[in-house]
Amino acid sequence: MTKAETFEILELINQYFEYFEVTQNKVDSWHELLKEDDYEHVRNNLISFCRRSKYPPKVADLLNAKPATVDRMNAIPSVEETKEYLAKMAAPAELTEQERASIEKSKAEIRRMLGIGD
Repeated sequence: MTKAETFEILELINQYFEYFEVTQNKVDSWHELLKEDDYEHVRNNLISFCRRSKYPPKVADLLNAKPATVDRMNAIPSVEETKEYLAKMAAPAELTEQERASIEKSKAEIRRMLGIGD
C-alpha cells in the first residue's frame, strides 16, 4: 500500500467517525504498519468494521479482520461433510459388555431412586 492510499484510508475513517483527526504523524505511523498490506483488503476491512462499531478502528482492526462473508462461507459444511456427520450420528455405538452392564446398572439405580419398577 502506498502512503497516498494510507492517507485515503485515514480520510475515510475521518468521514465515518466524527472525532478522528488525520495528521501527517498519523499518516506516517499508520503507513509504517499498513504498507505491506493490500489497499482493497484494508478498505474492505474498514467498511466491515464501520458497520459494526461506533468507535474508530485501530490499525490492528484493519489488518487482522477478515471479511464476514468468508467466515460465514467457511462455517457452512459441504454436502459431503453433512452426509458424513449424519452417518456418524446415525451409526449405533459399539459398546463392550462391561459398558452395557454399567449402563444397565446406572439405569436400575435411577429407576430405584425414582420409585419406578422394572
